Amino acid sequence: MPPCLQEARHAIQVPDAPGEWIHILPSGTFRGRDGRGPYVVSDAQAVIAASLAYAAGAELVIDYDHQTLSAAQHAGAVPAAGWIKELEARPDGIWARPEWTAAASAALNAKEYRYFSPVFDYDTRTGEVVRLKLGALTNVPNLQLQAAASRQGDAMNELLARLCALLNLPLTTAPEAMTASLDALIAEKTATAAATSDLAKVIGVAPEAQLAAIVQAVQSRLAQPPDPNQWVPRPQFDTISRSLAQLQETTKRAEVEQLVTEAMSAGKVPPALKAWAEDYAGRDPEGFKKYVDGAPVITGTSHSASSASPGGDAKTLTPEEETVAHAMGLSDETYLSAKKEA
Repeated sequence: MPPCLQEARHAIQVPDAPGEWIHILPSGTFRGRDGRGPYVVSDAQAVIAASLAYAAGAELVIDYDHQTLSAAQHAGAVPAAGWIKELEARPDGIWARPEWTAAASAALNAKEYRYFSPVFDYDTRTGEVVRLKLGALTNVPNLQLQAAASRQGDAMNELLARLCALLNLPLTTAPEAMTASLDALIAEKTATAAATSDLAKVIGVAPEAQLAAIVQAVQSRLAQPPDPNQWVPRPQFDTISRSLAQLQETTKRAEVEQLVTEAMSAGKVPPALKAWAEDYAGRDPEGFKKYVDGAPVITGTSHSASSASPGGDAKTLTPEEETVAHAMGLSDETYLSAKKEA
């Protein structure tokens, strides 16, 4: 859609002592006091490029009360108040460096004129500002914008530029994005301060100590040899660990052998099932103990396996052996096979 042919006029106050630069368009979305808008400057550099292309090598004029727009209706001359020598994108919008005529400077110093009013084309569908066409000195402002660049304004611009440099942001950064970056920086600084305080406590310095003092304390700690009362060499640690593991394994085997021997002595486990008992006791000592406590005495009776089948060649189990096999969850064949192997 082509830009609107009816220019929107907005005013910015010019201080009594005009500075080198004046703020002519804000960044982001803005609206006029008369209700027109909203207008949008989302890409200040693009607006500047289009404005310079429109000027086609000439300088954009600053007149009085937009008389240039109706020059054909004036009987006399339509003098210029100044000329825009340069345009610049800054965090808060577009700024211009005007060259005032002697008459305009005198009028500004005498407060005969107080405001600057830019005239720009914009897209009627989106409100996007397309290009700046000219400007005027006026006393009928339509927008409440930042005062044009006086000595105070120049200082503010320098402050904004330094802030952008500090935050590693381009000069065209919108105020909202700059505020978000500042909030993030403040949050990061708060988190860093808390972490620094915690580190200071750990290394034994005052929580409010400066970072340089904390770094010096850490470096001093790193330079000291390890305390033998708190640390041992790694080879010695590995040797002790292996010895401890071997001792634990030996102790475990001795405990298993003792459990199985006691069970066999009590007649609860026949010699033919010693290997089974050792495996069971090694995997689950407490479970094996419970089994032994509830198992019947099956050895040393008149119906023992040796008296029923000399040589271990019996084809069937004795009643006592059947009881043991059932308690152990073994089939008759498995029990007989273990008995023959024994």
